[in-house]
Amino acid sequence: MILAARTMNLDVFVRVPLNANHLVLPLLDAGVTGIVFPRIENAEQAQQAVNNCHYMPLGQRGLNSTRLNRYGMDDLASFVQQAANETVVIAMIESLEGLEQLDEILKVEGIDIILEGAADLSQSMGMPWQTSHPKVKEKVQEMYLKTKNSQKHFCAIPRQPEDIAAWKQQSVQLFVLGDDRSIIRRAHQNHLNTFKSIS
Repeated sequence: MILAARTMNLDVFVRVPLNANHLVLPLLDAGVTGIVFPRIENAEQAQQAVNNCHYMPLGQRGLNSTRLNRYGMDDLASFVQQAANETVVIAMIESLEGLEQLDEILKVEGIDIILEGAADLSQSMGMPWQTSHPKVKEKVQEMYLKTKNSQKHFCAIPRQPEDIAAWKQQSVQLFVLGDDRSIIRRAHQNHLNTFKSIS
């Protein structure tokens, strides 16, 4: 899938389950452009994410010959610079602790995008899955404003059509529009509903 995407000049972002080098490095070496790190809650975790993704001096990613540099045939110094320009590090803020520490997280060089995680955030606020609750939306808005003020990028997850317009009015340009499981499920459900409606 990564090879197919790269052939079509599409960037590939992957959400890893843990902020761990042994999970991140194989993905980057295979050609993944961006890594999404869940539940970042402090600057130390954010720095670890950067360390896992970037070569020195910004990070601590191990340098090796891979398919991306034609197994050492390409100039490694040029490859390292290219990787620095292309690699995207995304921190998900999914808890009140993460939101409280967001100012410090945003100071970490190498964090490119803040991705809101309103579902888990709502859970940490004691109102699971109430992503449209005014208090949850207020916290997500706070997250957006802090990110905007830091000159870094914010990525929203619109859950209702009206959310898209609201975010676009605030000049948000990055969106998560669902995952393959839910998209496939909805498509099949719609197909089944159409079938059942025909007598």
